[in-house]
Amino acid sequence: MHPSRLGQAIHVIAATLLVLLTPGIMAAQQVTFSGRVTADNSQPLSGAGVSITEVGAGAIANTEGRYTFTIDQRRLSRVVTLTVRFIGYKPQKVTLNAPTGNVTRDFVLERDVLNLEEVVVTGTSAATSQLKTPFTVGVVDQQQIKDAPAVTPLGSLEGKIPGASVITTSGEPGSEPAIRLRSATSLTGRQDPLIIVDGTITRLGLADINSEDIERVEVIKGAAASSLYGSDAANGVIQIFTKRGTSLGDGQTTFTFRNELGQSTLPHLIATNMHNPYEVDASGKFVLDDNGNRITKPDAIADSRYPVTYDLYNQVFRPGQFMTNYASLGQRRGATNLNASFENTRDQGVLTETKGFRRQNLRVNADQALTPNVDVGVGAFYGRSVSDQPEASGIFFGMRFLEPNVKLDSVLKGGQYAGQYNPDIKQPPLSGNVQNPLYVLQQQQNSDNRDRFTGTGRASYRPTTWLTFDANVGYDEANDNTKNYSPLGYSNSSGVRGLGGLFEQSAGNRSYNINTTATAVSQWGAIHNTTKAAFLYEDQTNALVNVNAPEYCCPVA
Repeated sequence: MHPSRLGQAIHVIAATLLVLLTPGIMAAQQVTFSGRVTADNSQPLSGAGVSITEVGAGAIANTEGRYTFTIDQRRLSRVVTLTVRFIGYKPQKVTLNAPTGNVTRDFVLERDVLNLEEVVVTGTSAATSQLKTPFTVGVVDQQQIKDAPAVTPLGSLEGKIPGASVITTSGEPGSEPAIRLRSATSLTGRQDPLIIVDGTITRLGLADINSEDIERVEVIKGAAASSLYGSDAANGVIQIFTKRGTSLGDGQTTFTFRNELGQSTLPHLIATNMHNPYEVDASGKFVLDDNGNRITKPDAIADSRYPVTYDLYNQVFRPGQFMTNYASLGQRRGATNLNASFENTRDQGVLTETKGFRRQNLRVNADQALTPNVDVGVGAFYGRSVSDQPEASGIFFGMRFLEPNVKLDSVLKGGQYAGQYNPDIKQPPLSGNVQNPLYVLQQQQNSDNRDRFTGTGRASYRPTTWLTFDANVGYDEANDNTKNYSPLGYSNSSGVRGLGGLFEQSAGNRSYNINTTATAVSQWGAIHNTTKAAFLYEDQTNALVNVNAPEYCCPVA
């Protein structure tokens, strides 16, 4: 054979062999990990995370508890650790030596009753097991909140975090309680902890957020988190994570519907004084002086019974119904997970002549893994609430001066003010602070209308197995309108008609912050090091406008 033809034949044969062998070589470079994750009762744990932390790769178990993921063999070191975690269960790890081909590992997880190995992120430079944190991080998970959901997230912490004190500052329906995570640290400064929602600092309160949107809450009671969050964390930190569909199994879709109906009542009322210190005649009526005032007895002892008495408290207070309607959709499919929810809440309260508190919330969260090294997430929340504010009328102060012989539900008949409760209830020489609470609640309008919008965005980039860049952007806006209105002809407790009045206040609060971090993890023998660098920019704008009209221009005829 001619030498040139022989060379061409060899090239053709070599090329053919290369084409035939390439798929086998490429296949040999891929390692596939698969298996099943179950609980100790053989139930599949949908949503369990299985990963190899050395390379930052893994998968989420599907509805049957099965997982599978593939990694280029060149990314794997000689020894790798396969780790599986699921909320409420103890994590498991298995060490694999030079894995190749198909690796199958099944896991059976045990309940972590004390949550000692739960992973937390608040106050730490990276996700860390509770066993490795030098301070205590209290965790309230979704199951604990679901058992007894509160109207506000802070209310859901009551009795669940040791040492945390939830204080009711107002009895109004929908009002936000205050929380103290440690003893007083200042006589005049703020005592509230730092609040973080989905990685974004919020300063506009939590009264607009419903507790059923929460996946878990992490709480640090001391100042341990100050190294990461600065002096704002001196009174502790409360970090709230809302539902995003991350705990679902791959391919799983969940629908949640919840309706709650109940009633609020006053189970016990403090007995009031049913006697008076005034002189009475033989018929039991009060003896009056020339000015029409009752005459106080020489000994001033309140031992005379009133000629007639009424049940005042049960005229002012009545049972109030409350209702909550909640619906949510959660889904995880491939590299995408999302959660959308809507809630309608109404709390009538226990005061008659009031509508109570009404709130509607809408929330959407979504995450997308763009590449194995890059993932992004967005979230949006809108809430609107309307509430009566009877405390602004001062009726509870005036009720302290009521006497039991006053008929509060007496209605005026005829004339310009027919149908109104009788405001003229003052019995001289009683203080002018007394007022008919039914009249006040009927005639005054004390309302608070609030709108809240929150938008969040995040991104994570992992250029190497030991370095991670994270960024969070948050925008929070709240508009609040408060109105206190008294109509023309509004009367005091002596029956004197006035010119009414109006006070209205509008508050617009806006804040946004940008937070970027770089986290490096390294291992030197038995020494594990995590280094974190962070940058935080925050901007707040508060605008307040109020108008006060102490009386109207037109006199009362």
